[in-house]
Amino acid sequence: GGRIGGGVADRILSAGRAYADATRALSHWEVSGVVQKVCCHGETVKSLAEQTGEPRDVVAKLLKVGLDLLAAHYGMMLMRRPRG
Repeated sequence: GGRIGGGVADRILSAGRAYADATRALSHWEVSGVVQKVCCHGETVKSLAEQTGEPRDVVAKLLKVGLDLLAAHYGMMLMRRPRG
């Protein structure tokens, strides 16, 4: 790939933009933090709950919301039929 500015490779800039887009898709710093810590840093829901003092189900819900937001951002959500 080409280089831009001070010699930064295009692929590095593209990766940075993709990361920023995904972070914006998460919409809230708490959701983003949980997703990053679990998915990127290998922390567990249990350890995050212990660190923050939040119940595990709250941390798990934040993770689920974040993963759902990312799936929607990347077009991976399946359309669900409404119940009822």
